[in-house]
Amino acid sequence: MTKVLGASWAIDVTYACRCGDHYRATRWRWVDRDSMVEEADRCRMDGPVRGSCPGCGATASARVDWLEIEASRERAVLYFGPQQRCEVVEVLAAHVQAVGRRVAGGELAVAEPWL
Repeated sequence: MTKVLGASWAIDVTYACRCGDHYRATRWRWVDRDSMVEEADRCRMDGPVRGSCPGCGATASARVDWLEIEASRERAVLYFGPQQRCEVVEVLAAHVQAVGRRVAGGELAVAEPWL
């Protein structure tokens, strides 16, 4: 399931806990820093995955890519997990494909030129 909050976008993922349980967690793909400052700061510190194991109570933790949008400063920053530092092209391509699927599915408004 996709969750959209303003310009922020999250998806449900299956998370494998160290205790062996699997459960649904939320992975932020984009975070609108202007409207979700605390979540953007948390993503910078802990990564973009949120959840808690129903079996042992451990917090989900994953250092994976996510995009921080800060329109007020006219910037967007794509963050990578430390294990992704040699995968820049692959991560960028996967990100562009995910955005393309959202646009094709009608989940994202497409800007059109003014006439």
